[in-house]
Amino acid sequence: MPLLISLFRTTSSLRHSTVPRSHSRFFKSASNTTVESTASSAASSGENVAVAQSAEKERMLTRLKLYWKALYRDYKDVLVESLTTIKNNPLKSSVYGTLAGSLYYCCKTNPDERMFRSYLLSCANKMSLIGAGVRNPKAADHLTFIEGSYNARVVRWMSLGIISLIWLDDHSSELCVYKAICPHLGLDYFSFHQRILDVGFLGRWWILEKKMEDYDINPDEWPVAS
Repeated sequence: MPLLISLFRTTSSLRHSTVPRSHSRFFKSASNTTVESTASSAASSGENVAVAQSAEKERMLTRLKLYWKALYRDYKDVLVESLTTIKNNPLKSSVYGTLAGSLYYCCKTNPDERMFRSYLLSCANKMSLIGAGVRNPKAADHLTFIEGSYNARVVRWMSLGIISLIWLDDHSSELCVYKAICPHLGLDYFSFHQRILDVGFLGRWWILEKKMEDYDINPDEWPVAS
């Protein structure tokens, strides 16, 4: 029994024992040193990143300045040389300037398919406002043929920069038969001029406009007596 009491006291004394003050001070100082070193390293790494970003930004700005300066110098040299050439050769420069301006105007006023379709509808509306007896049969047949081609979906538009062409294809773009999709069965370029339906130039469609000149005059209405 005395042996059990002594073991119980020894265990309780070990359970309630504390770390000496010298050891606790050592642990606190070591933890504080670790925290301070970690904070200082984080601050130094952050400063290094900021310095690197600032240096990279300065280099980028320097490259951009050099690029724009070189570009400005090149354009300035070209402008000075052009003005000198114009001053030395006024006739030649005026001819080149006129040609360049004309080409630009032709490209700017080059009509597209939407303009052709709009003009076609306008012509059809004009034709519908007059009676069948006074309609020009050539103009009426031409409009009917174009509408039928649009219904068959064979009308194509091609831009050549300064002029546009409305031409007729053999098949619809939605047709998937072999003859329509085979690349070796394409168009005959030597007979392509026969497929041209209209020519657009300077914002006008010349063939359709020519057909609609006398759309309200029927030459068969007043036959000439022989």
